[in-house]
Amino acid sequence: ACGDLVDDLKLHICSKIEKCIHCGLDHKSNSLKCHVVKSFRSELTRKLLSSNNHPSHVSQNGIIDLNKNVNIVYNNSHFPNLPVAQNSSSNHMLNKLDNLLAQIADVNVHLSNLKVKNDKIEQIILAKNDSDILIKENLNLLSKQSMELKKEV
Repeated sequence: ACGDLVDDLKLHICSKIEKCIHCGLDHKSNSLKCHVVKSFRSELTRKLLSSNNHPSHVSQNGIIDLNKNVNIVYNNSHFPNLPVAQNSSSNHMLNKLDNLLAQIADVNVHLSNLKVKNDKIEQIILAKNDSDILIKENLNLLSKQSMELKKEV
């Protein structure tokens, strides 16, 4: 944060005051406020834009020479042929996975059918329970009427 150059970083006590290592002003070293960073970026952008207009060449030592013209010729023999695709175990595994997915889909259809049947059975049970309650009420009513008739006789 402080931008001080030190011999041993472990022994350094940081002042926590921001100072650019490029210009020494109070901002971070990679900030766009720094005139050194601004000029570097503008120069880099200018070089990159100019390299789009001119063919570039990389020398033996890895340095790019933007001013050197190089004729590039594509020759198919300079590139190796791709290996022939082989039937590998992955195809076998993919087939197994496809079969498994088809079986899972069948199970899902079967489960859906079972759910529909289960819902119908639940409706029948609820209707039967309602009917049983009505029958009990009618039996109780008939039982009371029967008792009243016996008392009258």
